[in-house]
Amino acid sequence: VLPIGVAAIVIGALLAAVMSTADSLLIAGTSHVTNDIYLKLFNPEGGDDTRKMLSLSRIWTVILGLAALLVALVLPSIIGTLILAYTMYASAIFVPVVLGLFWKRGTAPGAVAAIVSGSLVALAGSLEWVTFGEIPVIIVGGLASLIFYVVVSLFTRPVAAD
Repeated sequence: VLPIGVAAIVIGALLAAVMSTADSLLIAGTSHVTNDIYLKLFNPEGGDDTRKMLSLSRIWTVILGLAALLVALVLPSIIGTLILAYTMYASAIFVPVVLGLFWKRGTAPGAVAAIVSGSLVALAGSLEWVTFGEIPVIIVGGLASLIFYVVVSLFTRPVAAD
C-alpha cells in the first residue's frame, strides 16, 4: 500500500494518461471528418478558409465527444465495448487492406463500401439485431466486406497509377 501522497500522484498520473488518450482520439476523429471527408468529398478548395475549418473542427469535436459519451453511457461494460469495436474494425478493415495490397482491380469506392458494409453487418450482429446461426459475427461481417469490395470495385473505374 502506497502512502497517501504517492497514491494521489499515481492516480493523477493515470487520469492524465486517460485524458491525454481521449483528447488525442477526439482530435484524430475530428481531423478525419474535416480533412478526409469534408475537404476531399464536399469542399476540396475549403482548406484555405481557416476560420471555417476551425469552426467546423470545433463543432465536430463536440459531436464526437458527445457521441463517445453516449456510447460510454449506453454500453454496459468496457470489455463488451472493446469486443464490439474490434469486431466492427476487423470485419470492416481486413478485406480492403489485404485485397488493396494484392488485387490491382480494387478501387477506393469498393474499399469504402467494404468498410461501411462490414461495420454495419458486424454492428447488427453484435447487437443481435440479426442472427447468423452458429457463424461468428466477425466472419459474416468479413464476408459482407468481401462481397461489397469486389462488386463495387468491378462496377467502378480504377484510378490510373501515376
